[in-house]
Amino acid sequence: MSRHEDQIAFRLPRQIVAKLDRAAKRAGRSRSELLRDAVASYLEQLASTSSRASEPSRAWDTAGEGVRSPETLERIVRAGVRALQTKPYCATTFSLGEPRVPSLDKSLRIAAELEDEETARKLSLRK
Repeated sequence: MSRHEDQIAFRLPRQIVAKLDRAAKRAGRSRSELLRDAVASYLEQLASTSSRASEPSRAWDTAGEGVRSPETLERIVRAGVRALQTKPYCATTFSLGEPRVPSLDKSLRIAAELEDEETARKLSLRK
């Protein structure tokens, strides 16, 4: 932990912790990373919402010591985790190039000719 980070402790319901653990495992990240991102995302969301622009100042105390109530922190974490879960999965795609298999048209034409010849041979034997 760097000198520029403060450590906080709070309680979460088991269901949220289970969801957090599953999300962390899927993302290959730690709980702390997800919680930091969730809180940051929630605070950005609050700042961008004009109707609730004053809420961050009510949620965080003026001395900068943290969240005023466990309920507020829980609400922040829940909203942040929801925001993380709603982001669509996006992966970079790469071209695989042209297929190395030659055109199958010639092979299919030859197979059809052989089948026709075999059918004609069988019909001639029945006469």
